[in-house]
Amino acid sequence: MIKVIVMVKRNPALTPEEFHRHWREVHARLVADTPSVARRIVRYEQNHRTEEDYARGEVDFDGVAIAWYRSREDMDALFTDPDYLSTIAPDEARLSDQARNVWIVTEEEEVVIDGRD
Repeated sequence: MIKVIVMVKRNPALTPEEFHRHWREVHARLVADTPSVARRIVRYEQNHRTEEDYARGEVDFDGVAIAWYRSREDMDALFTDPDYLSTIAPDEARLSDQARNVWIVTEEEEVVIDGRD
């Protein structure tokens, strides 16, 4: 399993409220409703910074996106898929400050503590 973890910085033209609303209501639907994109992703998570956390002042990132793929090949195929390039990528560019986003590609995590059990 391959995971792409992206620390997301919102487009400075958007307020935090506009960013989070668009990310939740528009971008998530684009990912889920674009079949050639959705079939390559095993799991897609959005982790939004809480409204209260903005009270600390300017933040480096507004959230974290995590996408899980079965293989590196599936991940690479997604980023060259015509539907991704024509639908998802332009929305990512409107939504985030891509120069400030930070990406990391990892393998499946090693859980050290899981108190949910």
